[in-house]
Amino acid sequence: MTTETKVLKALDQSNKSLGELKFLQDKYISIRNESVGILYIDHKWSAMKLAERTGLTRDMIYKILKNQKMS
Repeated sequence: MTTETKVLKALDQSNKSLGELKFLQDKYISIRNESVGILYIDHKWSAMKLAERTGLTRDMIYKILKNQKMS
């Protein structure tokens, strides 16, 4: 196997791994956003409390909630 072939194989594998990570990240974000909405609406958590718990800003919490309303 030539060096070029090895490097191309490594590149292909890294692209595949990045795709898998992107899928997991998207799934995580979806679960997180749904949980934020449930805690805010059903359990009356404040945006500040959610921000502290998640490490997000209050603005991000409000954007998540706004996007859920549009969906």
